[in-house]
Amino acid sequence: MTILDTALDPRAASFLDNRSTALAALAMLEAAHAQAREGGGEREVTRHHARGKLLPRERIELLVDRDTALLELAATAGVPHGAGLVTAIGVIEQNECMIVGNDPTVREVGLTDAGRFKAERAVELARQYRLPIVLLWESVAEANEIVAHGCSPIISAIFGTADAPQHLADHSVIIRGHGLPSHADSVAEDERNAVRLVRQAVRRLCQSRIPHPAGEVAGHARGLPRGGQPPGGYASAGLTSGGLMPGGSVSGGVGRGGRGRDGLAPGGFALGGFVLGGQGPGALGERGVQLGLPPRHEADDLLAVHRADLTEVLARVLDGSEFEELRPHRGGAIIAGFGAVHGHRVAVLGNSAPDVDPESLHKGIELTRLAEMAGLPVVVLASSGDGDEPLLSRVLSSRYQISILLDEKPPAWALASKGLRFTWPIPHGQVHDGMIDPRDTRTVLGICLSAMGERS
Repeated sequence: MTILDTALDPRAASFLDNRSTALAALAMLEAAHAQAREGGGEREVTRHHARGKLLPRERIELLVDRDTALLELAATAGVPHGAGLVTAIGVIEQNECMIVGNDPTVREVGLTDAGRFKAERAVELARQYRLPIVLLWESVAEANEIVAHGCSPIISAIFGTADAPQHLADHSVIIRGHGLPSHADSVAEDERNAVRLVRQAVRRLCQSRIPHPAGEVAGHARGLPRGGQPPGGYASAGLTSGGLMPGGSVSGGVGRGGRGRDGLAPGGFALGGFVLGGQGPGALGERGVQLGLPPRHEADDLLAVHRADLTEVLARVLDGSEFEELRPHRGGAIIAGFGAVHGHRVAVLGNSAPDVDPESLHKGIELTRLAEMAGLPVVVLASSGDGDEPLLSRVLSSRYQISILLDEKPPAWALASKGLRFTWPIPHGQVHDGMIDPRDTRTVLGICLSAMGERS
């Protein structure tokens, strides 16, 4: 296992220029997030609170387990109000769930096209990774639009208007006092009690499943250790401050592991000179990856790296900055190999040049096939690229892939998977599942890998 070094010089003009450009893009992203959090504006928010009701992010904050991470998806999609919709992956009763809630302060009749797309994407991801869906909605009719595209299990909490009652899901919570019928599975007198009932419903629904244990990761309990981050920051895909929703530990998937007499993890096997498979994180490579060992280089430098310099990126994302590169002396346009992120073993694939030559293409295909044999998720780090490479697109079509798009025009093969897809801040760029602060790349990957977890 190779420990990645760094060649960054903080005194170099390129370092300072890259950092300045990144900070300007993050300022624009933070402004977009601020607009999404404002919802329908101060007047509508005040009226909503005066009726004794909570905003969607306030409901979610009460709903998720304490000291666990929450990842809001595509927070700025459908600007200026995030399409009046909040979608997030969070931990409820030790089970990762997809949470979808609408913002009633955004005055729209029904779902907008952007809101419908955002909700359908959340349902699609929940289906792929077998996550329970929790709906926090104001209207039964609108909630049914989401349910129509979903799959069981779905838990619904309806907080709003008195439209016709319809069957929503296996478990429903109806709030009394807003004109709604009271014949659902559970009836709450107020919103805080409703949140408690939703947690109970999740527990009942998932009692036959094995929950992911809440595992600690590097980071502070109330957000990432960066200056100016408020305690309890709303950590999401794309929030520039990158704090974690109350708590700050990435939940699940960070087990203790262990090694057998031959140095392999239990159930592991050697393939092409690499140790793959096996139970428990930290089972990769000859020395193994220590549990959640932080990178050896500062994440803050990710603001200054050249976006095609994947070695510098990996040195600040992988556990212990340790990377087992596949065929390092062949196919230099593709970086391929194995490492771990918060204890989760992963295969890593990225392009360090726009054009992929045949030898690089073969290396990328070999990496994805090895990952498939070992049952490892693939983390794609994509800088700008021109080629289509249909063969690589075909082998990368697995849903057990997380793509981090580092630059404005990623290659087509980096977009082949229906798995989670995030982008570093690009002015007027496509949001995908969220624009993220580069410094939060490791944290976002940890949350996503935990949600994918044992489902691969």
